[in-house]
Amino acid sequence: MNYFFKFFKSNESVFAGGISILICLVCWILPANTLIAFWHLVSISSFLLLIIWYLLIQQYNTKIDYDKKNDDYEKKFNEQLKKLIFKTQIVNFEKDRRMILFKTNINNIILTNMLITMYEVRNGYETRIGILKIHHIQENDIIQADIISLNNNINISSLHKENIVIKLGISNESLNELLNELLNNRRYSQ
Repeated sequence: MNYFFKFFKSNESVFAGGISILICLVCWILPANTLIAFWHLVSISSFLLLIIWYLLIQQYNTKIDYDKKNDDYEKKFNEQLKKLIFKTQIVNFEKDRRMILFKTNINNIILTNMLITMYEVRNGYETRIGILKIHHIQENDIIQADIISLNNNINISSLHKENIVIKLGISNESLNELLNELLNNRRYSQ
């Protein structure tokens, strides 16, 4: 019953109301030769109106059910995504060479030349350090990555490997910084 009242606040109700008024106008304009013909016309039009209202309300209910199912699927997907935790262990961090060695629990989805983001975590806050490019995956599952873009606000010499977190993918901000850095390097080289 709740669907029925929500229906009257929707666009479908305006459409159905317009059709109702149109059928009433047709009944009013058409000449009825006899009383029986007029009542036949009214009964047929009211029956058609009832069918149209029923179909529109059913369509609206289906749309609401579909939206609820989508919300449920999205919640389940987010729960499954939270279960997939990307755990890393920093093996070595060579600041002068701008290179990092790390291990992870999901080596099977990491490829060479893949871009990932490196963060520093202090006091519960994450600060983006830069973008890493996977250079080499060793046989003992240690991954070597090069820092290709570094946040200008970060002093790389003050970083400690205990505070570094690596996440798959890159954010829009990181990608924007990388593109700006590449454009600046290209301008200076010309």
